[in-house]
Amino acid sequence: MFTYRYFALALLLCFSASSWAQKGLETEAVSIFKNQTAFFVKEGQVKTKKGKWELVGDTIPQALNGTLWFSAPSLQIVRSFQQEKEVEGLVSNYSSMFLANDGKDVRLLLSGDTTWTEGKIKVLQVPNPDPSKPNIKTGALFAIQMKTGRSLLLKQAQIESLRKFEILDSPNFTNSSIQRLPVLQADFGGTVNSSQKLQMMYLRQNLSWKPDYLVELLNDKEARISLRTTIVNEAEDVKTKSLNLVAGVPNFKYANRISDLLSFGYVQPVQPQRYVHTLSNAMVENVASYDAMPMPSAPTRGGNGMPSPAPAVGESVEDLFYYTLKDVEIKKGERALLDVFSDKVPVEHIYESIIGANSYSYSTAYSFEKQTIPVLHTIKLENKTDYVWTAAPVMVVQNKDNKILPISQDVLYYTSKQDEVSVKLTEAPDVALKFSEKEIKRTNNTKQIRETNTNRIRYYDLVTVEAEIEIQNFKGKDIRLDIKRAIYGELMESSEKWLKSPRLQARSSYTTYNPYTDVCWEMKIKKGEQKKITYTYKVYLSHY
Repeated sequence: MFTYRYFALALLLCFSASSWAQKGLETEAVSIFKNQTAFFVKEGQVKTKKGKWELVGDTIPQALNGTLWFSAPSLQIVRSFQQEKEVEGLVSNYSSMFLANDGKDVRLLLSGDTTWTEGKIKVLQVPNPDPSKPNIKTGALFAIQMKTGRSLLLKQAQIESLRKFEILDSPNFTNSSIQRLPVLQADFGGTVNSSQKLQMMYLRQNLSWKPDYLVELLNDKEARISLRTTIVNEAEDVKTKSLNLVAGVPNFKYANRISDLLSFGYVQPVQPQRYVHTLSNAMVENVASYDAMPMPSAPTRGGNGMPSPAPAVGESVEDLFYYTLKDVEIKKGERALLDVFSDKVPVEHIYESIIGANSYSYSTAYSFEKQTIPVLHTIKLENKTDYVWTAAPVMVVQNKDNKILPISQDVLYYTSKQDEVSVKLTEAPDVALKFSEKEIKRTNNTKQIRETNTNRIRYYDLVTVEAEIEIQNFKGKDIRLDIKRAIYGELMESSEKWLKSPRLQARSSYTTYNPYTDVCWEMKIKKGEQKKITYTYKVYLSHY
């Protein structure tokens, strides 16, 4: 005979309604949006009891307002209410252990006693007055029927204060109770049991996808781009035929609270959504905590880049884009990494530098000191894939000769098919750029302006400025270099071809009479080459 001793019973009696599953329904599709909401579509043949089919307790989906829909040929009405239900759970204390083991042989050591008491548990209760309701043991008074024929009556407080407690038979660790639970009921009419076809769909919170890109630079003209996602599931168990990851800006204006049909007391209110607007495509802030989550191992990669995963199906639906994965299962509370697609795309390496605009503070003189201007290395990717590229963080590595080296991490912005996107890599110290400009001519008091607020006349000089840009390429290869600057004033000449784009001007004392133009030089710089750009412009400046 086995003896079970309980010197410190620490089992939790956690009643739940999980025994009432959504029986008969299978998940056809789940569409996950970046704002931590997901749309479920479930279908199947449900078995009714006297014409009714029910969801109970936590099997009722926490559907958001205006998104819960049922469809069935014979469905008459859907109603919700609260009802007493029998619920089974683990025991949590000595009293619930007694209730779960009525009729079992036990040995007890009462508080203050040194002698064991042995006998059979008897839960004292009155007969069930309503046979239609569950006969649940809820006694607050217990008896130990001893072999001598005597009975020892114990109150619940005495049970809880036992020093030791042994069950001499195989114990039960579960007990039943009556709880008042929410019920969602679909009424098909009639009073007989039947099988009914039913479709249910709804939008709910706490299921999100967090995209990440990997760009592998294979050579100077080709890269492999891979998209994966982390699914964070705090909603419900998901076993779906189609998992749709939706790129775009979701607009569910009134889905900001639980549906009125489901507004039982146990339902928590929807938390306000938090967005990050620094990325295009309304990229949503990652609010999930990964502190305790083990990191997955990385896939093995070869010299020609990451092996392509089974790709998702890509489809545009109005202004949204759906990445569809087949046959996905993720339990509630789990996180999962899923590969979405991987493909080779054209890449162009561009070195960029932006020189700050000139200013009215140059009124007195121009500085002859040469400024060192940083040069940034960027890559331009052309989307030749079958997918829209949603906004997400991107990790860039070099993958050559079976060797992977990290380069940078930045952001890849939303990119339509056939469009291009630039990704910043790092500052390029091997491309030196120095800039200076000087005043070469000044004509005093060329322009007079009467200020409307003070009626004072302000005088302006016309200043001719010569600027010089010195470039030296220390890299071991030819590069493309783009230099950009915004210039106040009338452009004159440049030693290298420049692109010009005039801007609209805000009305102010400085810009009203000086044109404002964005200029850009796009050049090929050979390895080791030194190049100089000289250009001039005229600008009106205040006379002092």
